[in-house]
Amino acid sequence: FYYIDDNFWLIVGETALAKYYQHPIIRRSLKYAVEKAHTVIANSVALREYILPKNRNTVLLPAFFDFSLLSGCEVSTDSEYRIGFAGSPSRDADLDILKDVIPHILAKRSNVVFEFVGCIPSWLTQGGRVRFFGHMNSYAEYINFQVQRGWKIGLAPLDNKNSNKYKTNNKYREYSAFRCAGIYTQSESYVGSVVDGVTGLFIESNTAASWIAAIERYLDDEASRATIADNAYNDVLRRFDIATVAAQWTALFQVGGRLMNSSTIQPVRISTWGGFVRRLSHYWLLVEISMYEGGIKLTIARVLNKFLRYFHFKGPR
Repeated sequence: FYYIDDNFWLIVGETALAKYYQHPIIRRSLKYAVEKAHTVIANSVALREYILPKNRNTVLLPAFFDFSLLSGCEVSTDSEYRIGFAGSPSRDADLDILKDVIPHILAKRSNVVFEFVGCIPSWLTQGGRVRFFGHMNSYAEYINFQVQRGWKIGLAPLDNKNSNKYKTNNKYREYSAFRCAGIYTQSESYVGSVVDGVTGLFIESNTAASWIAAIERYLDDEASRATIADNAYNDVLRRFDIATVAAQWTALFQVGGRLMNSSTIQPVRISTWGGFVRRLSHYWLLVEISMYEGGIKLTIARVLNKFLRYFHFKGPR
């Protein structure tokens, strides 16, 4: 089984992440993993359809949120009205649509604070009402921090990059679990998860005016915002709680395991020479990856380690 949650083929740009996935060796590794897998697992309809030509046995399974991580988390009781965004530095371009939005809201609403976790726009200056918090290595720590901040509104902008349509609904699951009312660019990542006006607000035109209107809609009607936050929480708890999702994943693994262990499922017939060539190309790819990641020293160390493991298991008993 091979699980993939993003369209790494379409990540473009000059970020470290984009350069990594554009490297020929990484592209070949990705191709090898996807094409050789018995089953590929995707979390979005768009990503599954993209991968199907590469592996016809690509299935759709939902991602999850672990609600047990919320146990013991305390919500801030500050009077500030916090609006937030959390993401990696590679999401910087997605935030450009907010360039005229944030100054407008800050100027009109004296009690509003914008907070960013992991990424802050290069055009935005930190200050008393604009805060940045760095990346957290522990996901449990991140969840605790998020709950403690008590965001009222969560922002989920996506620009028009082709790769964005293949992302999971991660923002919807997390914001909803925090009882934070979300605003989402209407994209394939969220269509099918968010119900506009019920479990979140959709931005169809993705303009600054649309974002300002959506934020002000929440700011001006706290009862409606709270209802949407509660609806979203209940929806994610019902559909994406880890216990519910785990049952679906387990069912796939059980069926797949029976198929692979069945005597009626025969391996692909391949000639001795063909098998040798395939194994050789596989090992050469591993050598190339090792050289790319750590140079000759790492490569030699890995080769020696592989030989030692082989002789340990194959040696006399």
